[in-house]
Amino acid sequence: MMNELIKVNCDGDKQTISARTLWEFLDKPWGEFMKWFNQFKDYGFVENHDYRVIEYLLENPKGGRPATDYEITVEMAKELCMLQKSEKGKIARQYFIELEKAWNSPEMVMSRALKLAERKIMSLEEERQKLLPKAQSYDILMDASGCLTMNEVAKILDIKGVGQNNLFKLLLVEGIIYKKGNSYLPYQEYKSHFIVKQNPVKKGDAIIERSQLFMTPRGLDWLAHKLISRGYELNYGKQKIEKSNSEFLTMNKTIPQYS
Repeated sequence: MMNELIKVNCDGDKQTISARTLWEFLDKPWGEFMKWFNQFKDYGFVENHDYRVIEYLLENPKGGRPATDYEITVEMAKELCMLQKSEKGKIARQYFIELEKAWNSPEMVMSRALKLAERKIMSLEEERQKLLPKAQSYDILMDASGCLTMNEVAKILDIKGVGQNNLFKLLLVEGIIYKKGNSYLPYQEYKSHFIVKQNPVKKGDAIIERSQLFMTPRGLDWLAHKLISRGYELNYGKQKIEKSNSEFLTMNKTIPQYS
């Protein structure tokens, strides 16, 4: 491996070095760093492409103003070394040429591509982790094998001002369910989305059977799409539902649309 003559940063898509570090290696030409750099920075070099400004605090117990440095590309460093017309300039320039050869070798190109892919995967994974809790809570309910009470359905749909009682009223208005005695039952065409269970209820000394309406997980998904298509705003799982809403409407062209 090549000995590090001048420290090189290889974190990005370019090799860069500190202009001050190069200036010091070249035995501080012009006596002052800024005079030296300003003398050559306009030789066709472009700011934020060939170099960028860096400020840092000098190690001075008394404090002081920040010092200016420049992060420059190896290509620019090579040209600066050539312009010095000195022995150290030749040594540094040859060093940078060898660095570029190694940088552009097939092995290094592949290594950088793999690192870039790893960073991309990590970024996507971080984004996935941010979205996962809400998506999981919604999907678990969608995939559940059990049924949901209408109170649970109301909470999941999260329609403003619509709890369990108002949800029953909404479903009545929309012609999805009807009331028979004290029970709510689905119309025939919607029966596949609901489950009606007979629950024993004690009334005085007697125990009577009362019908209780439940909704299947698939029914909840169907209802969410249906209500969105009819103009209701659902907060919970809204993005997921809206994403597939167009497909749902294509499959259910018979659903009446409100203007």
